Amino acid sequence: MSRRYVVGYFEEDGRLIRAVKELRDQGWAVADCFTPYPVPGLDEAMGLEHSYLGWVAFVAAMVGAFGMLALELFVAVYAWPVNIGGRPNASIPAFIPPFFEAGVLNCALTTVGALLAVCKLYPGREVPADLPRTTDDRFAVVLDADQAPGAADRITAALKRVGALEVTEQTPREAL
Repeated sequence: MSRRYVVGYFEEDGRLIRAVKELRDQGWAVADCFTPYPVPGLDEAMGLEHSYLGWVAFVAAMVGAFGMLALELFVAVYAWPVNIGGRPNASIPAFIPPFFEAGVLNCALTTVGALLAVCKLYPGREVPADLPRTTDDRFAVVLDADQAPGAADRITAALKRVGALEVTEQTPREAL
């Protein structure tokens, strides 16, 4: 059996935040919210935990940078030492630009991969709902209709009580 979702649409971000808080206070689990732009405070209203992507980015940058430094030192000092103009083999100032760039590259690639994994953005994933106009001028809150027996009707009534302009029930579809 496929999951079902109840979607409530709002015109203002303030109403969306109040609705999410009220729905959570009533005991309903909010599956997701869709907005045309980032809404400050929505993550707190939804009860989302702090993201650790910043730490992932920092660790990836350090691994990339110091990995490049180790490679440069290995090549310049041990594997292929070249005496050019009497400079030392381990000329650290010459190693700084690749050191920095390798850190940036590894940070970017690892952070994008971690973001895609955390957000479950992979080919063939199940998209909760098809939400028209949420990229233009509407805000949507999505609740799982199967979180309790007969919950769809009670969720619909709760969404109308908190000021939803439109309430629809949808089933997921396969993403491309």
